[in-house]
Amino acid sequence: MHEGENPLWPCAMAGAVACLSGFRGLGVIIHGSSGCYFYPSTLLHTDLSSTFLVEEDVVFGAEERIRETVETLLPRFDRLAVVTTCATALTGDDILRITGRDDILVVDSPGFMGEFEQGFSAAMDALSLREDAGRSGVAISGVSSADPFGQGNEMEIRRLCSIAGIPVEAVLCRDDLPALSRLPAATITANPDIAGNYGEKMGSMLGFPAMRATISILGARFPAADLSAVEEELREAEERVVRACDKYLRRYDPPTATVFAQCGYAEFSADILATYLDAGIIHICSRNLPGESPQAKDVLQVQDLGIAEEILRADPPDLLIGSSFEQGLMPATPFVGITPPVRGRVRLRSNPLAGTEGALFFIEEAINASIDGKKRA
Repeated sequence: MHEGENPLWPCAMAGAVACLSGFRGLGVIIHGSSGCYFYPSTLLHTDLSSTFLVEEDVVFGAEERIRETVETLLPRFDRLAVVTTCATALTGDDILRITGRDDILVVDSPGFMGEFEQGFSAAMDALSLREDAGRSGVAISGVSSADPFGQGNEMEIRRLCSIAGIPVEAVLCRDDLPALSRLPAATITANPDIAGNYGEKMGSMLGFPAMRATISILGARFPAADLSAVEEELREAEERVVRACDKYLRRYDPPTATVFAQCGYAEFSADILATYLDAGIIHICSRNLPGESPQAKDVLQVQDLGIAEEILRADPPDLLIGSSFEQGLMPATPFVGITPPVRGRVRLRSNPLAGTEGALFFIEEAINASIDGKKRA
């Protein structure tokens, strides 16, 4: 992990909380200070609780505070999960002994453990996901309340699966708590960076190449499914993208672009811009460690606002993809927000990045931002 003075990305604790808070019926307690609570609370907008430790608790022990918090929340939830923070991971509070309960899920995910994605994965591993052989459909993975496109991605993948006749049995992580014990074996992911380790992976629905590969795998896995309608929709959506981009390129030169996002979203954005809009990709900047995809060699991990500013000032792009942090550095540059925080805009719809609608939404946003920038110039 590249540390910096002005970090752009949440820590492992926030990732664990994002994973756990997506399950209805599971109460999440952040065992730490108010600062550790307020950041994920602001990011996720979910029902979170905290022990709200102060200095005396860290020094002399927080057993009474833990017991009080647990006892207060027990009537409200089917089960409780406690996520440790940096201070409490170091003090090593034995949550199960203190509370006298063995049904509390304890996730040791302090910020110093790593990045958001590592905490998310640690929480998924702690959930003891169980397969139900009677479930014949798929689970959607890679859905998070921290992702501005999480709900839209779920809805879009559900729609495409419904067209194909493949039932969606569960969503990780946005579902009822009992879903964890009755999961299907197969998974489709919306966001590969938080897909987790569970299940037989059918592939990603993020971008046209990934969708084609996933449809092929689903066809082999579910021979009774009718994927022809999904294939036809994919073909038509791609044709619409080609026509829109060709129309833009008849009027304007191809833009240059720099992308900041989680690695999967960043690669998706760079690929669709380069393929259909002939964009010159200056930099692909990932919040997390790049994966093992063929494009990963071209990805630079950037987690500090100062480094992001150096990159943008050295070679300003025509089109900026990222968050409000990067937009604040270059406010006059055409911008598309795909990673939190995205501020200054009303967002009421559940827009996806995954699926055919996600690809159409992204290229629409990129073209419109570029045209608006030309008009202002």
